[in-house]
Amino acid sequence: MDKQWLNIKNKADQTYIKGVDDFLEWAHSQPGVYGMIRCPCNQCMNKKFKHRNKVRKDLLKKGFWESYTV
Repeated sequence: MDKQWLNIKNKADQTYIKGVDDFLEWAHSQPGVYGMIRCPCNQCMNKKFKHRNKVRKDLLKKGFWESYTV
């Protein structure tokens, strides 16, 4: 998965939004995921489990955690 979109600072940029949506599609397709994933936003830093729509909202508002690489 190309992660160049992670570096886009403008969270309203269509490339960033598509990257977030593609990431969520991928994350929710993984074995063992049943509706909730760890939220990789700057505030949650993979420590909180959230539903897809809440993770999307966080990522569009707060962006990904700076150290997010997984």
